[in-house]
Amino acid sequence: MTSLDPPTLMVLHESGAADPFNPTLPLTEVYTDTHLGITINYPAGWAAELGRDTDASAVYLQNFHNADVFEPLTGNDPSLYRVRLYPTPTEHVTTLEEARAGFGPVAQEQDIEVNGLPALRLEPGGWSVMRAGVLVQLPDRVLLLSTRQDPALFDRMVETLRLLEDD
Repeated sequence: MTSLDPPTLMVLHESGAADPFNPTLPLTEVYTDTHLGITINYPAGWAAELGRDTDASAVYLQNFHNADVFEPLTGNDPSLYRVRLYPTPTEHVTTLEEARAGFGPVAQEQDIEVNGLPALRLEPGGWSVMRAGVLVQLPDRVLLLSTRQDPALFDRMVETLRLLEDD
């Protein structure tokens, strides 16, 4: 039995929303987080879902619904695409330097800017479940955006991140 509202993984595949590697996949949906004061664009038909259990402060922008997929598949099935937004706890981390210190050695590291916000792009290398990550300095904390999948779509999404006051 499948549900059309919200769409199941089968519906997402049929609509093309589960085709994350299409370089022309438009980023037409906007996720807004008023608590963090940010917005970010993502592909139409994707789901914005809260993390669960020990990851409850995270938000996932993904081309499937958590209820439709056995969790270990999310990193191994190339048709499943997920971007994790994780606000670092302000009692532990408030600066990029503090957030960076938590990663240890990485394969590649680059200082970047995301719509006027200082940021650091990390590629941990083969040892990590994270394929690409970006730490972004928000006014009062750091936001980690990460993916286990091909970083091309991830990078396009990160480029749309902006503060609410910039809208």
